Amino acid sequence: MNIYSGLAIILASFGAATCDSAGHVHSAPLQNFAQTSSVTNQRLSRSAKCGSPNDLEYMRSSLEDIDYQMRVTLSSLPQAISEARSAVESGTLESNRDKLLVGIFCFIGALSGSLGILYNKDILALSQADQIYLASMNLWGYGYYGPFLFELSETDPGCGVQDFNRVVYEYSFVTSLDQVYGSNPTQSNNPDDSPELRRYYLGEFSRKLKLALHCITSQKESVEEARKVVSLIDKYVALANQRIDYTINLLP
Repeated sequence: MNIYSGLAIILASFGAATCDSAGHVHSAPLQNFAQTSSVTNQRLSRSAKCGSPNDLEYMRSSLEDIDYQMRVTLSSLPQAISEARSAVESGTLESNRDKLLVGIFCFIGALSGSLGILYNKDILALSQADQIYLASMNLWGYGYYGPFLFELSETDPGCGVQDFNRVVYEYSFVTSLDQVYGSNPTQSNNPDDSPELRRYYLGEFSRKLKLALHCITSQKESVEEARKVVSLIDKYVALANQRIDYTINLLP
């Protein structure tokens, strides 16, 4: 119970007091106190939901700033995606280089072992034991150099700005909220303009965009540029949700 409800109960108790024929003061029953408190709380709740004019003016004046931040965030994503793509590609090249070097050294080791078995021996007249030994040496060596030499990763990440543009075009109805609602939102007869529906598609837009850029977003833990792309997507979604919240509160 807040302080306003408590004051209301105290005032109600004094207002409801009565005097008998002997002049003694009797307070109203406790049931009346509870009813008074309930009515007071309901009035306070309705007042809070309506919001003060200053709050509404603040939200209305903030729409332009939110729209600007959304445009800047969305327009900065292509550059961030290009940088992340280059960083992922460079990381793959470095990883392939390291694998190649390790694989070559392992292959040289296996080759040296095989040459040791064949030293001073006729390769066409090996004993059964030498044949088994040679086969074992090569299989053992392949177990070391094979995974490095034959499992090099594709250097092309596989996604990029074109995938971003495709998803943004597909969900243009959630990337143009400023054009849909404007700075003074009004009720629309089109059910597709429902803010709640736009919020649902906004979440879907975020998931599909991250999926389309999976070759980048999946590297966010190890590549700083990829982490920046994910942060920009999350920032845009947060701003759009704030925009929708303000729009709902400003609708007549």
